Amino acid sequence: MISVKNALDVWWKYAGIFSGGMVGLFLLGLISRRANNAGAIAGTAIGILAILWMTFSPKWTGLPAWLRSPFHDLLIIVIGTLFILVIGLLVSLITGDRYSR
Repeated sequence: MISVKNALDVWWKYAGIFSGGMVGLFLLGLISRRANNAGAIAGTAIGILAILWMTFSPKWTGLPAWLRSPFHDLLIIVIGTLFILVIGLLVSLITGDRYSR
């Protein structure tokens, strides 16, 4: 915490990490009537992987530069939410009503 310039930046980073998945699932259920369990599970899994990659890859020194996240820490919530929403919608459309709520 010594190298932190602003406590609010740290707050937004952690809020993005922990709430990105909840916002994505909420929007998936709110926007789409076709969303199903398979879409929600797939979207959440991919979204969590994206959030973990954006959070930890800049700190891993063993990774090549092209594998590190080029995005700012404050975009974690936005990109995580988008992954969950888009992947959830696509998987729900592909699977159809086979796995209904």
